[in-house]
Amino acid sequence: MNSRNNSQENITERNNTHTHINIPPTRIPAFFIDPNISCLRCEPHSKEPLRGKPVTYFSCANQEILNWIKSGGNVGVTSLTGFAVFIDGDTEEIQRAIERAFPDYYKWSTGRQGHFQYAFFIEDTPFSGPIPLTGGAYLKTRPGYVLISPSIHPNGRRYGEIIIGEKIPVVKHKDLIDVITPFFVRDNNQRAEAPKQQYTAPKIDVLNMADVVDLSKLKRSGNRYQGPHPIHGSETGLNFVVDINKNLWHCFRHGTGGGPLQWIAVQEGIIGCNEAVPGALRGARFWEAVAIAHDKYNLEFDKAAKLLEEVRK
Repeated sequence: MNSRNNSQENITERNNTHTHINIPPTRIPAFFIDPNISCLRCEPHSKEPLRGKPVTYFSCANQEILNWIKSGGNVGVTSLTGFAVFIDGDTEEIQRAIERAFPDYYKWSTGRQGHFQYAFFIEDTPFSGPIPLTGGAYLKTRPGYVLISPSIHPNGRRYGEIIIGEKIPVVKHKDLIDVITPFFVRDNNQRAEAPKQQYTAPKIDVLNMADVVDLSKLKRSGNRYQGPHPIHGSETGLNFVVDINKNLWHCFRHGTGGGPLQWIAVQEGIIGCNEAVPGALRGARFWEAVAIAHDKYNLEFDKAAKLLEEVRK
């Protein structure tokens, strides 16, 4: 694993054993240049992979990745080996648990206030993932990925405006599992695999998939419509399904889906398609999606309150 290259960072403040770093807007933090970490190109100001081309993985030192960043593109990181993992720490509870268990943590800010992502190298047994956690959080390794500095969030803020940590720590598989187990979306018997999700639409019929997805671009088969994903496209042309009777959609690329409100959140960039699992829409994300549903699809706020009750059950 590569040691830290201080020439790539401008250290501005120290806090105990951790360092607050400003990364130049055309550089990737040196800690990500490692055989167990791979980069992929993402659309500018987006969480989605580069459209129109198969996902290609590069070393984080690859010139094509550096050129992509300089041109304004976003960049994600994943681990093809499973010996590196990344955690979306979307809740204070998860952040506190990680930082208590691993005092030498490495984290960086996302585009959302109070949201941080963490990186770990795994010493022994590799992970497979992603693993959804409560509150819309995730542990991610291939096929999941997270955006890093200097990517730009869909809301316009830069990833890594705050970076804390001297290096990416090395931890044992079991130690990390022990920390995140209380936050599993459902019990997966301690296995480091993504729990299977069953998507159900809210009982309150306040939105319809037919009103929020352009079905004319999908092929109908009974009550189902199938075709290329409207946001990130498809190599097969069949990776996206809408079930009108169940009022649900599903993405086969990411193994995600949900109801109309989740689709609005994906379509508007509130969450990535890869994040659309039960629990992803909570707090500010939920109300941001509701506000758009109100403005664009005439969702009444009293019905939104009923929808919130159903989501919380």
